[in-house]
Amino acid sequence: MAKQDYRHVWVYLECGSDKLLDVGLEIMSQGRVLADELGDKLIGVVIGRQISRYAQEIIAAGADQVYLIDGLEYQHYTTDAYSAAMTDLIRQDKPAVLMIGATRNGRDLAPRVACRLQTGLTADCTGVRIDSSTRQVVWQRPAYGGHIMAEIICDQQPQMGTIRPNTFQKDQPNHARVGQVVVVPSKVRSGDIRSKLLSIQRGTDSSSMLRQADIIIAGGRGLGKRENFALLEQLADVLGGAVGASRAVVDLGWKSADYQIGQSGHFVAPKLYIACGISGTVQHLAGVANAEVIVAINHDPDAPIFKVADYGVIGDLQEVLPAFIHEVLALKSNQ
Repeated sequence: MAKQDYRHVWVYLECGSDKLLDVGLEIMSQGRVLADELGDKLIGVVIGRQISRYAQEIIAAGADQVYLIDGLEYQHYTTDAYSAAMTDLIRQDKPAVLMIGATRNGRDLAPRVACRLQTGLTADCTGVRIDSSTRQVVWQRPAYGGHIMAEIICDQQPQMGTIRPNTFQKDQPNHARVGQVVVVPSKVRSGDIRSKLLSIQRGTDSSSMLRQADIIIAGGRGLGKRENFALLEQLADVLGGAVGASRAVVDLGWKSADYQIGQSGHFVAPKLYIACGISGTVQHLAGVANAEVIVAINHDPDAPIFKVADYGVIGDLQEVLPAFIHEVLALKSNQ
């Protein structure tokens, strides 16, 4: 099949608990940019049960067309059902580009689809653009532990990549947009699914909490020792936020990788990001580029993080943080 037979930019939008996950809507914003540059359509794909209610939301997010693969067999994610449904649709309509959120399910789905289609897959991307000379997708992702940014081009079709949550910002929805909704008949039968969901156990997912938090208090090597994270946890509790960490303290074993923010960790987009004892390497700052407000607390006045911070405090964390906590509690008590 010739390359010119593959057209349009597809975004797979994953369903969560009665809503679309934000990562799909975030990718739609960049998908709109790619589709416009290529002169193609932007098409959203949803797989699930009773999903017609999402169609207009996806069109408002920039889609020209929405594919809905709806059936009882898709009520919960299974590798067999979702991989088969996505692969069949791709073979039928031949997209040029497919972007999938790098969630747990997305990281399971994407490589299985790519393998069945015998195409390439660039995983955990933090950027994507069109090469103006070749009109191919350039996938950008950290490599060598986040020390370099690699740019990857795939010659196979479709060009596939998974995109980290919070890499792009959602566009404001345009509810005046119109688009086409196509309901795709399901070809998957219950006998095709080799796994069976017995129960769902809700646990605490620190990674998910960090990515979704409106307030994040993150600590770096400047904290001095593992025990000083107690101050950050106390401040997070007072503010109703989550605790994060730099790669340096993860490497030291003070926090697990679930807490790591930066190119080799999580990309976050909180309303308020408080960096405590974090110098501000390029790799770390890439992970907080979409934060609305950054507050930096560091004893080193030349720390690079002060160049991007909206507010900076030069001082000893052991003095600044207790005072900060005291003032927040005082404000709360007066409300």
